[in-house]
Amino acid sequence: MNYIYETEVFMRNFNDYERANINLLTRLSEINTQLEGYKSQQISDMPHGGSGAEPDDKICNLIFEKDRVTELLKKNRKKLNAAQKALTNMDDNQRKMLKMSFDDSFNEEDILSTFNISRRTYYRMKNNAIRKIGRQLWGISVDGY
Repeated sequence: MNYIYETEVFMRNFNDYERANINLLTRLSEINTQLEGYKSQQISDMPHGGSGAEPDDKICNLIFEKDRVTELLKKNRKKLNAAQKALTNMDDNQRKMLKMSFDDSFNEEDILSTFNISRRTYYRMKNNAIRKIGRQLWGISVDGY
């Protein structure tokens, strides 16, 4: 595992994880609302005609989707919580630089002028911040860093 590369990919997608969390919560709420609209099924031994999807098929599909969305939400929250905890363990400048580095609305020149640093210093600080958050995210113990 190349933890630096994995950390960079994770940070590039950090905002998407936050948006996905909101979308999953919204979908879960929609499913719960749909499930509340169903009444209990009547079971009878009497034969009856009919074709197509049974009402309980729709309920089963909703329950299946609810379980799937709930599992995705748990995984997403776990990733977000780990990242937020790692970010809070960083000093303010490292956190701000890391967020700006992976935010498409900022370019390199914006970051250099915000921190009033040279390009070389920026890369050194960014690499140190990536290593630091990467070790926290992936639980890596590395001597010498």
